[in-house]
Amino acid sequence: MISLYQIWYDQDAKPTLHSGLLPFDCRDTPEFVRREIAHLLRFYHQIVAHAPQDDYFALLSPKFFEKTGLCAYDVTNFMTQHPNYDIYLINPYPMLCYREFNVIEQVAHHHHGLDQLIYDLLAFNGISHRQIAALRNTYMTTVYCNYWVAKKSFFDQFIPFLSQLNDSIAQMPLVERRKFYAKCNYKTPAFAYPFIFERIISIYLALHSNVRIKPYTYTRSSFFNRVERTFYFSDVRQIYDT
Repeated sequence: MISLYQIWYDQDAKPTLHSGLLPFDCRDTPEFVRREIAHLLRFYHQIVAHAPQDDYFALLSPKFFEKTGLCAYDVTNFMTQHPNYDIYLINPYPMLCYREFNVIEQVAHHHHGLDQLIYDLLAFNGISHRQIAALRNTYMTTVYCNYWVAKKSFFDQFIPFLSQLNDSIAQMPLVERRKFYAKCNYKTPAFAYPFIFERIISIYLALHSNVRIKPYTYTRSSFFNRVERTFYFSDVRQIYDT
């Protein structure tokens, strides 16, 4: 069974019939600071944890269609055509993995200082700077905006790791803890925390080579601009991917 949910944090964010997504009601807990990660942790404990091991779940943002051009049917159809993977990545920014070495390098270019916070967070949990800096995020392990669908069995492995990182912030000295909730330059009011944690899934996948991963492949009717289209649908990209 495949169950694709959308975060519903206010009336304007309610899933439409066209999207085909199920509502996950967060109106009483909108979580404007931690955003999707806080919802994901609650989603796991309320829904995913009680499901069969082979069921698939996703918790997507209200901007999923806007950023990917996809509805639930497109995702489930792709999964049906490529069955039995642990996780499916629907990366709304598929070009980024060709521009930066990994997701930490990418965040450094857009949010000054957040790369160091990621290193600090992982080091606090026993994963060294050297180990993480050497990780390459290819198209096989790169995903942004938490747009992924995974088996319950994958959630069972990933969520404890995510929870450990989340909980460890509270154990840090106050001056360090505050950095994770500092305001960031963004088009809407936002804090460091969600930009850090949305990259954890890509780091986790790069660290765990045993996970069976299938990235979504966009078609020629997708939303790319001309320059991106020229590269994405060329033999050159295939060389990078291999």
